[in-house]
Amino acid sequence: MTCRSTPRRSRHGMAAAALAAGLLTVPTAGPAAPAPAFTRSATAAAAGQGAECAPAGIARGAEPDTGAAAALRRAAGAIGIARLGGRLLHIRHADVRHELHQSDRTYAPFFATISRRESWIDPAAGMRRWTDETTYIESQLPRMEWLAGDRGVYLRRDTAVAPAPGMFGLAAADRPLDVATVVAEWLAAGDARVLGRCAYRDFPRLVLARTTADGEERLYLDPKTGVPVAYVKTEPHELWGRVRAEYVYANWILAGELRYPGSSYRILDGQLERSRTISGIDAVPADSAPSLRLPAPSMDMRDALAKMLAREPDTVRVGEHAFLLRSPMYTSAVALVGDTVFVLDATLGEVRARQDSAWIARLFAGRHPVALVVTDLAWPHIAGVRFWVANGAVVYSHPASRAFLERVVARRWTERPDLLERRRDRARLVFRPVAEPTAAAGGALRLVPLDGMGSEGAIVAYVRDARFLWAGDYVQNLREPTVYASDVWEAVRRAGITPERVGAMHIPPAPWSAVEALFGAPERAAQP
Repeated sequence: MTCRSTPRRSRHGMAAAALAAGLLTVPTAGPAAPAPAFTRSATAAAAGQGAECAPAGIARGAEPDTGAAAALRRAAGAIGIARLGGRLLHIRHADVRHELHQSDRTYAPFFATISRRESWIDPAAGMRRWTDETTYIESQLPRMEWLAGDRGVYLRRDTAVAPAPGMFGLAAADRPLDVATVVAEWLAAGDARVLGRCAYRDFPRLVLARTTADGEERLYLDPKTGVPVAYVKTEPHELWGRVRAEYVYANWILAGELRYPGSSYRILDGQLERSRTISGIDAVPADSAPSLRLPAPSMDMRDALAKMLAREPDTVRVGEHAFLLRSPMYTSAVALVGDTVFVLDATLGEVRARQDSAWIARLFAGRHPVALVVTDLAWPHIAGVRFWVANGAVVYSHPASRAFLERVVARRWTERPDLLERRRDRARLVFRPVAEPTAAAGGALRLVPLDGMGSEGAIVAYVRDARFLWAGDYVQNLREPTVYASDVWEAVRRAGITPERVGAMHIPPAPWSAVEALFGAPERAAQP
């Protein structure tokens, strides 16, 4: 939806590393461009939202425009935080994160990570402390305790406090689920302006806006009650460039002097990505709550993940012309097969793809055509696809991957154009389906669909001269049998391949016998 603006009235202002990895945002390459106007999201369109906003105070039934600061003070009073008087919010809630980036399909339903949490929040200071117990597929993580501000997140163990920069992306995405934190932050910034009046979730809303280093943000307020209905912004994304993030506040509850959303939602480009359900909330004296004090000196972790992602990978030779490219986040592989360089998975985005390209130039003398093998569609594993398509690489993958890869390539990166966007007039996806065991480079490379119960749509690659199997994301540990590893083992046996070594994104190279030892006799793999 697009708003016609009113004049500006104020001035401007692991525990589970695997869980976090898929949600990291990667700065996109290329020069910055002016931020585009907000467009109608899928959720807005489905709800019949108005496509355009009228200036505040003009829409029928509107009260006179009293300014952004007054509207924010009214919002703080409506939800009760204006009367906290130094007390903290104590909230019991359950959070659900839908794993859009790594489920077995690229469309709903997605599997979920579920956390039972107890939180203490100081909206004025922007601080929160919480404990959680998280359920993940095949995992029940132990109870953990966290402390976070707007610049960092820390893991508490007894009296020790350790920085956890790998969790900062998750904590930052969770932060606006708490409406009090958003309102307090906007009030403190003092740079909001009244933008207009829009229909949102079926009814007119007063829209405030502020400009940050990452672009324009909006806060939608209900003019009847003053309560916030939604907080909307755009943010960088490793696969889609920029995404629209909507935080929706709904199902309001009364708890003493507090009026609070019983449900909060984070929606990315129209898809529900996480939700929060509150079972209880009250205001407690600060001296009756755990300390929310950060360790001194505290770290600024806002760019820590970007720095980690930018670290150049190391090489590990697995054949005469085959190498793993290993980084702290993910491993990929490259192999010169015949005259063609095959890139086995393109992880983490354009920064990493450029690093891999530089390694290819050093490892394999001369000029070679490049082919990209996409073994599965988990977002962090394919974020470099656009770079290789922009450079003319042919893409091999399972036929089920084609529609999603076409969407990835077709996505317009207009705000911060990447290499593909800058070559839009001549770059195109050349797709080679791998529906059955497929020979490339005269049979020197074999591509094999897994098509097991846990791996429909995934493939693996076998470099014949190196007797090396690239298993992508489907051999994740060698300690115990898994459905993934079973699918790989069965597919290799069906294809008549006899690897000596195996490599994958999350393990160091290992002898293939280590995979075989997990399953023993063929009868074991056939068991449910």
